[in-house]
Amino acid sequence: PGAPVRVHALYDVKKPRDYKVFNLGDPKSPGEVAPRRFLELLSKGKRAEYGDTGSGRYELARDIASKDNPLTARVMMNRVWLHHFGETFVATPEDFGNQSDAPANQPLLDYLAARFMESGWSLKEMHRLIMTSNTYQQESIASPRNAAKDPYNKLFWRQNVQRLEFEAIRDSILAIGDVLDRKSKGLPDNLSSYRRTIYTLVDREGSLQGIDLAA
Repeated sequence: PGAPVRVHALYDVKKPRDYKVFNLGDPKSPGEVAPRRFLELLSKGKRAEYGDTGSGRYELARDIASKDNPLTARVMMNRVWLHHFGETFVATPEDFGNQSDAPANQPLLDYLAARFMESGWSLKEMHRLIMTSNTYQQESIASPRNAAKDPYNKLFWRQNVQRLEFEAIRDSILAIGDVLDRKSKGLPDNLSSYRRTIYTLVDREGSLQGIDLAA
């Protein structure tokens, strides 16, 4: 009750077509036609053109999330690791490739990427794997012996100290006060409720319901 009766959705046009490349980005100066297909840099051999099942969105998604394209899994695991540890294997997550620094722990990154693909590209499975690991559950206390060998903790011999997110802070306070509403699913509520913060209603203008962020 109260939920929207419609949702936004995408659908293909009846007759998809290829488009021309604009010279220097100028729509008044069209160049050659660019067939719908995967990136040449990440392809082996002749690239098949898209369009057998529609506009090509499905084929593009399939090629991006393909075991023949391990870059996707490595980039994703680099960012997931950043979320949990505050540091990455590759120091520049926005620039992942030949121009970036080499991963601090290439075998571990490759292992996580392989597990990610084997799990059916399940982020939930990878979050569970990382958060139940000994590495994630370490203390953040420094060790003089380890610090002498790896002062910047590039090999993650301890947990990095990180700022606690707003959602975790609020939920912890409510849990300590024994008033946290653990009910799952349902419509969102404003911050005056005791539900978990993940269910807080956020409007599209950047403010949380119940809090004036401009104040």
